[in-house]
Amino acid sequence: MLGGRVIILVTISYAAFIFYSSSLPSVPIPSDHGLIYKIFSFMKGIGLEFLAYPFYPVMRYTDKFFHLLLYMGFGILLNASFRQYYQRQPAACSLIAGTLYGISDEIHQIFVPGRTASFLDLSADIAGLVFAQIIVSLYFMLMKFRKSSSQ
Repeated sequence: MLGGRVIILVTISYAAFIFYSSSLPSVPIPSDHGLIYKIFSFMKGIGLEFLAYPFYPVMRYTDKFFHLLLYMGFGILLNASFRQYYQRQPAACSLIAGTLYGISDEIHQIFVPGRTASFLDLSADIAGLVFAQIIVSLYFMLMKFRKSSSQ
């Protein structure tokens, strides 16, 4: 039961971090893509530039990528929390709770000077939550498969 309380506290702390980040007038986002360009140039030089193409959206939409990563972590924590205390449908509960939190976060940003609410930000948040649930589901399916194959 102590582990369950710890995961709840970590999840609440993570949500507080998201709220705090949204309260800042502007969040610093690295705009220097020098390393990525160097990697791309190197890959192009050896004929493997096609491997770098998936990173183009990360370079182009850095803000949305950070939203996706931030809410992916939040989704994993929400799933672990719901799994502890409400074992039926933790993925669905995580998606609903995370989406509602994302909506409240975007509404909150309306009142922060220098920030705006964005449907694209919310979409990236939801995408992160969905990816998190897929990752968690795949993890538990793999664990179940490994357990059944070892018997």
